[in-house]
Amino acid sequence: AIAWFITGFNPDNKLGSGGTDVGLRWALIIALPAVAEIVQIIYGLSRARGQEVQSLLAGAPLVHLPSVGLFLLVYWAWLQPAAESGLEAGESWWRLLLWVLLVGGLWALCAWFFHLGGRSRRLGLSNLSTWLGGQPGALGDPRYVRLFDDATLFNAPTETQPTLDKRYYPSDRRPILRLWWEGPGELWVRSRRDHLEFGFAANPPANTIQRVLAPLGPMTLADFATYLGRAIREAANPGPFGGFTNKLKAEKHADVDWDYVLPAGLLFAAFGDDRDTVAAAQAANDAFQKLPVAQASAFVLHHIPRAHSSGRFGLAGPVDLRTDTGPVDGAGNIAALVAPNQVQGNAATRFWTFFRPGDRIRTKALATNETRVVTRVISDQLLELNRPFTAAVVAGTNYERLPDDRENDLNGPGSLSPGIDDFTLIGAGVDDFEAMLMPGDVLRITGGGTRGVEERTVVAVVTVRTLTIDRPLLKVLDRAGTTPPARYVRVGRRTLAGLAAVPTSSTDLFAGRSLLDHAADFAALLCLGGTTQMLIGNAERTPTGAPMIDRAG
Repeated sequence: AIAWFITGFNPDNKLGSGGTDVGLRWALIIALPAVAEIVQIIYGLSRARGQEVQSLLAGAPLVHLPSVGLFLLVYWAWLQPAAESGLEAGESWWRLLLWVLLVGGLWALCAWFFHLGGRSRRLGLSNLSTWLGGQPGALGDPRYVRLFDDATLFNAPTETQPTLDKRYYPSDRRPILRLWWEGPGELWVRSRRDHLEFGFAANPPANTIQRVLAPLGPMTLADFATYLGRAIREAANPGPFGGFTNKLKAEKHADVDWDYVLPAGLLFAAFGDDRDTVAAAQAANDAFQKLPVAQASAFVLHHIPRAHSSGRFGLAGPVDLRTDTGPVDGAGNIAALVAPNQVQGNAATRFWTFFRPGDRIRTKALATNETRVVTRVISDQLLELNRPFTAAVVAGTNYERLPDDRENDLNGPGSLSPGIDDFTLIGAGVDDFEAMLMPGDVLRITGGGTRGVEERTVVAVVTVRTLTIDRPLLKVLDRAGTTPPARYVRVGRRTLAGLAAVPTSSTDLFAGRSLLDHAADFAALLCLGGTTQMLIGNAERTPTGAPMIDRAG
């Protein structure tokens, strides 16, 4: 615009019309800046050497394109009509002044917009999760990935030895079996996904429930329907070897096209899988459904939703999630301590299947119950803990397993202060390290003010409010007493081993901690695999001396 004014403004000179200064003005306002910016882009890209930030800066002049288009649009819409209509000079200058203010304001607004978009360290990508997910961090939060392994795939009945390309992903929720009861009394059914439960009342006593597991070996739906009819005994003859009179009727649903061999594991949809709320789903899952007495009105069992057939995977491989929502009483009782940090169970305990590292164990019916974290399951009768129980835990003590969400981050209830040396930290307030931490836990420690964040690994839980870490803290705390107590978070497994959908900063781009990174790696492998198919003539050659391998094997 300044170049336009320098060459002189004349209302009689129309845009693109003749005149001694029109060509000069076009060269100054369009051609010369365009050439300069093209040179700048080429020079910047040549020196960027593949660095993302430098490449973005080199391409920054491209943002001028919408500005130039806006400039010309406003000129043709506002100023050019004044020149063509032959208005008085005063009115033309008045229009020119308003045009300058309008264009200047739009340019300022455009600059302000780019300023807001550039506040993050990485243009656009750091805000992608907010834009696409609807909430901050929706795509940047680590999570486990649902994948299907070969045990969940199925094949057509005609394929006796199918290759991978002849196998199919599990189906979604669909009708698979029809059930009805022709025996005396009423029969009720409930799905537990990996097995079916049958009882002779809407709320049958636990010791009267009959359970039928989903197929563990090769079996079709027709085979399972036949087996199911022979697996339930009548209430009038509950003996261990009597009452199997085939009164439970089962048949394959008419909508089943292929009666293929069923994959092992979860098979039956829970009765609440089609509900819209968690509360409604839980209520339907726990309720028994009465079986009709006629084939025409048979009860329909559905295949499990596809998501339940998948497994969760993190950076370290498959993940086994604990889904407990409340305390669970343990079988047997705890005997006297047999070694430091160990506890002995009696003959009735089944620690192998009841506990796993990270679970919490709490005593029951003592004057003061104690809670510890299980660090290792040694046998069905022996556990290793983060801290030993006190002498109050004598032979015959009852116990329970407490739920502990170690998948998600857990905010520490108190704060941390320096200990007697650089490797010791002391908890303040209501901290109970014996019931919360175990060796190997990662703590994210946040200092006050500008002291930043540091992560350290727990080496040992010394007392209820004392622990040791693997490395001294550099900034967030010091033993001189010049720093305030620091807040801390126990980092969850999902944060450590999960995958974000997209990288959230330029430092995460090639760290391999996002699905986008793995997708890019997979795409690169596909491209490398297809490279040889693009070669022609004698270009596809092996190095001199390399062995030749026939493509057919």
